[in-house]
Amino acid sequence: MKRQTLPPHAEVATMLRHQILSGALAPGRQLSRLRELIEKLGVARMTVKQAMDALEGEGLAERYSGRGIFVREVELPVRQALNMRADLSELQSVVAQLRVSVVRARPVTLTQQRRQSDFEEGFTQHRFKME
Repeated sequence: MKRQTLPPHAEVATMLRHQILSGALAPGRQLSRLRELIEKLGVARMTVKQAMDALEGEGLAERYSGRGIFVREVELPVRQALNMRADLSELQSVVAQLRVSVVRARPVTLTQQRRQSDFEEGFTQHRFKME
């Protein structure tokens, strides 16, 4: 599994959430067993458990003791909400790649200010003379 800026459990939860909301995992279908996900994704047991807990907390999955975790029947959000989630994911990756640079402001002396205003005044006078 390719690592990004999100914690591993959030990446796993995002992947499973996408499969549920897209319909790839139908309501009532059992999610892959813990051991299978661990091997398939190459992550720790706790990572998969945290992802499953998150899905259960969001109401996307339901845990049955001794039987496993199953996809719940969910009302799919309107397409715009899914697009917004994708836009937010893109924004997160862009923000993670931003580099902050600090530029020092240098003090401007009164002499420099006069030169600038003289230049601007001369430019204005010259422009009006030409017309």
